[in-house]
Amino acid sequence: MNLLQLFKQKVRYFKNKNIPKPFYFIVAYQLIGSLYAQNAEEPMVSLKLKDVTLDQAFKDLGTSTGYNFKYSDEIVNDNRKYTFNFSNKSLSAALAEIATEAGLEYKIDSKNVSVKKLPKKKVSGRLTDSRTGEPLIGATITVKGTTQGTVTDADGNYSIDVYPNESLNFSYIGYENC
Repeated sequence: MNLLQLFKQKVRYFKNKNIPKPFYFIVAYQLIGSLYAQNAEEPMVSLKLKDVTLDQAFKDLGTSTGYNFKYSDEIVNDNRKYTFNFSNKSLSAALAEIATEAGLEYKIDSKNVSVKKLPKKKVSGRLTDSRTGEPLIGATITVKGTTQGTVTDADGNYSIDVYPNESLNFSYIGYENC
């Protein structure tokens, strides 16, 4: 007997049974109730975090929610400052905001939250004078807020690895920064 025949046989079995309609409503009610119960378990967060590192933000979230946060030394050593204002937000909404701002990804498992940096992406391009089309040799490209940078080659080409949320600054003698 193949799978299709077995499926048709099972469908006929349930069609021949007279299952009262209220039974379906009870089952649906139970399923919906369990979904709401899962959402009710997630804590709400009300925190004002001003000029804090990610390490401090996660420590404060852990204290506020009772959840355990696990993250790498790369996040601990990130000294950039962030400001967040969470007013009665779910933990996952607060984490989503932090993840977007800081280029992170997270996973909630029971009362544990694991956080990691998104992988760096290679950004490359060519800098030229907008009027003449000449390459800008030796222009400086830096990641905003860091000391990481590179310079253009003889053809105005550059390549740099950055996190998805980072911005680049371009500078060249005699030109406005952009």
